[in-house]
Amino acid sequence: MMTKLMTLSETRRKNNFSTNHYPPDVPDNVTCVIYEYSGNMTCTWNTGKPTYLDTKYVVYVKSLETEEEQQYLTSSYINISTDSLQGGKKYLVWVQAANVLGVEKSKPLQIHLDDIVIPSASIISRAEDINTTVPKTVIHWNSQTSIEKVSCEMRYKATTNHTWNVKEFDTNFTYVQQSEFYLQPNTKYIFQVRCQETGKRYWQPWSSSFFHKTPETVPQVTLKSFQPDTQNSGLLIASIFKGRLTSDNRQQDTGLLSGMVFFAIMLSILSLIGIFNRSLRTGIKRRILLLIPKWLYEDIPNMENSNVVKMLQVLRI
Repeated sequence: MMTKLMTLSETRRKNNFSTNHYPPDVPDNVTCVIYEYSGNMTCTWNTGKPTYLDTKYVVYVKSLETEEEQQYLTSSYINISTDSLQGGKKYLVWVQAANVLGVEKSKPLQIHLDDIVIPSASIISRAEDINTTVPKTVIHWNSQTSIEKVSCEMRYKATTNHTWNVKEFDTNFTYVQQSEFYLQPNTKYIFQVRCQETGKRYWQPWSSSFFHKTPETVPQVTLKSFQPDTQNSGLLIASIFKGRLTSDNRQQDTGLLSGMVFFAIMLSILSLIGIFNRSLRTGIKRRILLLIPKWLYEDIPNMENSNVVKMLQVLRI
């Protein structure tokens, strides 16, 4: 009888033990990354529901180039020195979970060490409000990464909202980083930034939250429309009309004076040209008269004194 009671008690304890404790779930979402400048490969995974038992995890790392396999015992996650990974760049990683109620193993994860590097953390340093036609806020931020091609995201929202707005951009950390936003005035915002190596898989964690309140709207100066007094409207119109007449008369006087000056200059130039032409014609005429016989240009030839008549008389004698 005592034996039966002990057996029933043990069975109840075992059933109660099984009810309150669980075998491990299959580890999933295995992720391995290398934080820039850390010198470690950090591997994490999803453990599943709590087992309420002492559950151990073993991380297996196998080189795809040398077939060398290494094992690392841990309880939740593991940091593996990159100096200990001497089997090249390509590896398979999987996680085994075990407790007294069972053993489970994850699917293998294939990695390349150059593809899992995450740039050093980004930090938002300050905000600057610029009062332009459309006021804008400039967020300044930086990172100490040495990676050349980096893609980043900055998310922001009013502290009273639940939905984030995300702005994506590529950047080069050789220069000061800044992002422009057109925000609502007199509103408190929260900003966060994260980056990844361009074309790679893994992102930085979101940076620490940065809070900034935009200034109140600057009142715009408006000009009141001018409506002249009815009693003085005639004087105003007359004044404007007089001003226009005065302006027109001045323009006419200026035009007339300019025309007279231009005419005088042209007349002087034409006179000089006439004098020059007259002198030129006189000089040419004198040269021609020296070349031809004198009797050809006499006004009324004197036949008696003509050289030709004298020559005929000599021949007759």
